[in-house]
Amino acid sequence: DQPNRQLRVRAEPIFRNLEVVSVSLTTSVVYSPGGDTIDSWSVTVTNSGASAIAAGTAFDVAVRLLPSADWGDSEAVTLLTINDADGLGAGASRTYDQGSHGALALPAGVYADEFYYYAAYADVNDAITESFEDDNLQISGSASLQVGLPDVVASGVSGVAGTYRYGDALSLDIALDNIGEGVLLAD
Repeated sequence: DQPNRQLRVRAEPIFRNLEVVSVSLTTSVVYSPGGDTIDSWSVTVTNSGASAIAAGTAFDVAVRLLPSADWGDSEAVTLLTINDADGLGAGASRTYDQGSHGALALPAGVYADEFYYYAAYADVNDAITESFEDDNLQISGSASLQVGLPDVVASGVSGVAGTYRYGDALSLDIALDNIGEGVLLAD
């Protein structure tokens, strides 16, 4: 007879939890002949768990431009993926921005929508085992980032008839059309 042997397995709880607490673009797209950029942006990630993420344990933070409030939208454009292996203490936060990672360059192409959402996703590749995975994504509350410039052209002039002398009043009607990609907003 062999005595009953029991194997006991002790499961350690997971107390790490990355979450994106803020995503911010403080200016609109900056248009330039060399390519459009977003020059002022920031993403803050917090480890809201009770355990630190050790230095050398890498996680990614992806920043995207979205035509809808859906991270998986097939028309989404990834602007930057940050690989962070510096570790993050329990309760600590880290902000990534234009100072640490430069301007966000918009890839050349045709953007079907005029206004876009922006978003960030921490640990997009699930490298960190977390106690709660559902708070890793933050999407802007509205589609407020305008992509594409308005291009206003005169399409017609009317009201010019007859002969005028210096000092005469002149009334013109000028029709304008926006043939560009962006909306012309009134201030």
